[in-house]
Amino acid sequence: MAVALADLRKAGLVEKQSHVGTRVKVEGQSWSEPPDGQPHDAYIEAQIRLRIANGTYKPGSQIPTLEALAEEFGVGVPNARRGLKPLRDEDLISARVAHGTYVAERPPLGQPTATGHG
Repeated sequence: MAVALADLRKAGLVEKQSHVGTRVKVEGQSWSEPPDGQPHDAYIEAQIRLRIANGTYKPGSQIPTLEALAEEFGVGVPNARRGLKPLRDEDLISARVAHGTYVAERPPLGQPTATGHG
């Protein structure tokens, strides 16, 4: 990977590289590449979790389809699906059949929920 990434960098195809991964572009398309050694599904999970935490994906909003995530991260749909599974298991996102996947509606921290806990 290091040699290929160096070649991409020399060719001007690396948009951004940081501790959270590398953004690569080819012929007008780009995709995110995880840091060395991190599985793609874990990277997808981390990126979606980050986007929810920083407000890119707001409560109640739809996140990209599995196909769009697969394309963005340069993986197959099964990897994208595995990346979302932990977020679904934590009820951070929910899938609605034939409608898409949405960020869970949550009250702000410290606000009481229906059970009276915040």
